[in-house]
Amino acid sequence: MLSKQALRRNIRLLKRDADAKLLREESDRLCEKLLGHERLLAAAAVIAYCPLPDEIDIFPVIQSLFDSGKRVLLPRVISDTEMVLCEYKGAASLAVGHYGIMEPTGFPVELNEIASITRNEYINSRSINETSSELGHHSAIVALVPGMAFDNDGHRLGRGKGYYDRLLEKCCPYTIGVAFSFQIVDCVPHEEHDARMDEIITG
Repeated sequence: MLSKQALRRNIRLLKRDADAKLLREESDRLCEKLLGHERLLAAAAVIAYCPLPDEIDIFPVIQSLFDSGKRVLLPRVISDTEMVLCEYKGAASLAVGHYGIMEPTGFPVELNEIASITRNEYINSRSINETSSELGHHSAIVALVPGMAFDNDGHRLGRGKGYYDRLLEKCCPYTIGVAFSFQIVDCVPHEEHDARMDEIITG
């Protein structure tokens, strides 16, 4: 098995050599899948991300969810180890932050507030079309999570800082890994503290 460092290096090379037009097309297809995804339509809140140039561009999804009245939360880096979540209030509410990533400028949302979204709020959300018990309490919040690589067991390789591992542990959402098809590998090296995805979607 490749080490985390070696796998990151391989994925960076694949991204560098990939055809920009094909990546754009794959990104667009993935956004279409997300916009029709049952869990996103039913969620009381969606944790998303502002993409780096080498990541799936989910901004059309963010804007569409926001326009539909969905509560959208985006991360903002506040230290070398921690991110907070702030509500997306439209493109004007973003500014360039750490690592050159666009970040929300509003007040942080308390993670215990996010984690305490009840099943009743989930069932009463405006877009829910079913109340099956198989869509459990944690489905009230859905997180779209970028990464360097994923495997089919849901293991995720991040960029090495551990931001998402710590964040997701605190708010316990239903997690959807978002990736280009070449980012799916046979095996991602992982440790006990690494967040595991409930689902992975590619274009």
